[in-house]
Amino acid sequence: MRAYTYPITIEREGRKYYAYSKDFPGVYGLGKTIEEAKASILEAMRLYSVASPLTCRRLEWAPLL
Repeated sequence: MRAYTYPITIEREGRKYYAYSKDFPGVYGLGKTIEEAKASILEAMRLYSVASPLTCRRLEWAPLL
């Protein structure tokens, strides 16, 4: 199994945090905490890779630590 690493950026805006990755255009995560934003973006990235099999490599997802 090959593992890939994709950097994510989490920024605060008001009382919310939002997350994005330049490697996944148009995919965002949102949360009240950094942890919620991180979980949200990881789920969005997973859904994006499933919905776009022609543009994404098959990804193996590890559980959140």
